Amino acid sequence: MLLPSSVLPSSLRYGFTSPLPGAAAMYLFNQGITAANGVVSQWNDQSGNGRHLVQATAANRMLNGSKGANVFTGASGTNWSGSGTGPYTHTAGSVVALSASVLTVGARYIVSITIASRTVGSVTPSAGSTDGTALSANAKTSQVLLCADTTAAAFTPSSDFDGSVTATFQLITADGTVSGDGIQRFLKTASFPFDQPVTIFIVFKQNTWVANRYVFDGNAAVSGALFQVTSSPNLKAYAGDNGADTAELALNTYGVVMVIFDHDNNLNLVQVNNGTPATDTTFGTNDMDGFTLARPGAGTSYGDCTYLEAIPYPFAYTATQRDYMWRYAQRKFVDFL
Repeated sequence: MLLPSSVLPSSLRYGFTSPLPGAAAMYLFNQGITAANGVVSQWNDQSGNGRHLVQATAANRMLNGSKGANVFTGASGTNWSGSGTGPYTHTAGSVVALSASVLTVGARYIVSITIASRTVGSVTPSAGSTDGTALSANAKTSQVLLCADTTAAAFTPSSDFDGSVTATFQLITADGTVSGDGIQRFLKTASFPFDQPVTIFIVFKQNTWVANRYVFDGNAAVSGALFQVTSSPNLKAYAGDNGADTAELALNTYGVVMVIFDHDNNLNLVQVNNGTPATDTTFGTNDMDGFTLARPGAGTSYGDCTYLEAIPYPFAYTATQRDYMWRYAQRKFVDFL
């Protein structure tokens, strides 16, 4: 349905203090977040519809907060070669850790690790005295570790480990945001009726940019998606047909993005902040039928973004409603935008 501008809330006149009514779901900043050990198992829908974003698998849970800069650099250890941010290659024969004293005791870190050229052996990441899970495959993965007792960021090899390690240690700051890692972390609702026309209002930043990584999607793959495309920092909307690119949301900068999927009425757009929308006659006819954050509805193209708020609506915003939601975000997120 199309919500007419005549039913805009009274806060349009008095300060833009609440989002538009009629949302399919509401994932609001610093509200309804269930988290433990630095990761989020559930972000509750505040609309009353019970369409919560959830993740049952601990290793796939998004981060409870934003990520700082990488501090893992200048590491050293017997039988390790490499410099700077790596990669660091281990020659079999020693179990001495690759380490750098760069962490803060009591802080929690997201550790992103790429193992390459390994044929035998394993390596175990640690933050101070806290050991992570041993790794024995050539792959990119992440773990969340609480630094305890010492400041060492380290990787301890088995004596026969013969691969290389490229890694980052990034501080997690619990600031009410929810973050992906671009590797394995996402949240998703159960399927629910959510057919075009729809609008997705979302406030987020792109931490890194990799082609075809996702900001959001529907229940199935590319059923109503916003993803990174062509060149940094371009974004594209897609629901079965390619939409226009927009390149207005710079990396590491929070922005307000509104995406409308309305094939039948030829109203399809991506608007960043209060800029001129990127429009197209169609983004496709797919229906979202749910909501997925930081990954396609199915697949592994995980996005590395930090989210303040996401509100899916079962109608296409008018220009007046887009302006209202921009002003709402400006007021609410004055410390971020």
